[in-house]
Amino acid sequence: MQNRRHFLSKALAGASLAAAGATLSRLLEAQEQRDVSEPKAVKRTTSTRRGNGVMNFEKRFDVLVCGGGIAGIAAALEVARSGLKTALVEKTILPGGLATSGLVNAYLPLCDGKGTQVTYGIAEELLHLSIKYGPGKIPSGWRLKRNAKKGPRYSVVFSPASFVLALDEAGDVSGLGK
Repeated sequence: MQNRRHFLSKALAGASLAAAGATLSRLLEAQEQRDVSEPKAVKRTTSTRRGNGVMNFEKRFDVLVCGGGIAGIAAALEVARSGLKTALVEKTILPGGLATSGLVNAYLPLCDGKGTQVTYGIAEELLHLSIKYGPGKIPSGWRLKRNAKKGPRYSVVFSPASFVLALDEAGDVSGLGK
């Protein structure tokens, strides 16, 4: 069983690399065609003259996290806190994905339906950030009950706009993009 699993994982990895290589090859060919047809005067540069100096818009990062939804933010915060120079790239103007831009403004469940807490770590930290600037309140007792036969299903409703502010602040504090 282990040999078959090993073979399948290697085969899948090889197929993925081959597909990625073919895609990259097509992208490079398309870029070369654009470069040939694009007039030289239109080419963009990475720096511009201002006064006597030159402004450079190039930055180097150890890690680039693509996607500023809840999972992307969690990953970027953890990586930045580990000391790596981290950038977070989001296609929209707001961090938080569906929780903010999509107005899915409820954290649930916070427990397993019997009062036992199931949200820990970065997920719990983001929960607290979601209500940092209000409105919203973590239900009392969501951590106190343990293995009740049946209990309430704890959840938190928050303001997406307030959550955006708290996420942006958390990124600044953690050193994202610096």
